[in-house]
Amino acid sequence: MIPVTLLLACQIALAQPIAPPDFENTVSPEIIASVTKDWTIAADDPRATRIFSSLQSTAGAGACSLTVIEKESVNAFYLPGGKVYATSGLLSAAKNDAELAFVLAHEIGHYQKRHFIRAVERMMRERQKTVGAGGKDALLRAAAKDAVLDGFGRDTEFEADEYAFRLLTEAGYNPGAGASFLSRQVIPSAAYAPGDSHPSPVERIKHQFTLFARLSTGYIFAEPSGRLLVGNKAVVFRTVPAEALTAGALLLAYRSGVKPRIEYGVPTIAGRAVVYKD
Repeated sequence: MIPVTLLLACQIALAQPIAPPDFENTVSPEIIASVTKDWTIAADDPRATRIFSSLQSTAGAGACSLTVIEKESVNAFYLPGGKVYATSGLLSAAKNDAELAFVLAHEIGHYQKRHFIRAVERMMRERQKTVGAGGKDALLRAAAKDAVLDGFGRDTEFEADEYAFRLLTEAGYNPGAGASFLSRQVIPSAAYAPGDSHPSPVERIKHQFTLFARLSTGYIFAEPSGRLLVGNKAVVFRTVPAEALTAGALLLAYRSGVKPRIEYGVPTIAGRAVVYKD
């Protein structure tokens, strides 16, 4: 039997922070210089700046900054020190403000939830088991670079997605925009292995749909198959975007104190039909 005092000592040791308090800001310039050296900075985009500022204000994430880079790929990145980067391809691909807000809110979520530091400390714990405690500073810097290159982990991606869903709801953007956006980014599942740091878009869409019920205490229930339940009545949609955006509009109404309903097979808010189409 292991003594209780020894168990407690082990638990306390595991809970102790490994990285210095300001490590993220300290290592940020070095990593940013390395990662962004071949990137071309785009001109400020008024729409992206406006959306990002509104999310910052709602989230209380004033230390974050947004930079747009010239890339055709549809993507956004979080780099240590509160630095969010979005590609020009993303700005073109987002069909509306809410979709762009979802992607930017996801990156703000990485900042607010300290995903970079958490990934670094997880890697450090794994490596110290085999390498030992020596050369901690070198190990920390190596872990920091690997965290950026390899990703923060699947769990953190789901956590950032949920953070984005909630932030969109609080900021007044349609929270269904996350699933709507992701539905157009679907890549064959064979491209994703179980150990990948990013879940597939299909997995992320399923997770997004679970959040409607969670934020409406079960009153609004949506599933990617197309079935949307409001109260005890159901309506079926043909596409993920139409269902997600409709559910999102209903959730915003519910959160504001107005109970949406399904009347004659159509979702309504205060008697007015609310149905999104692709």
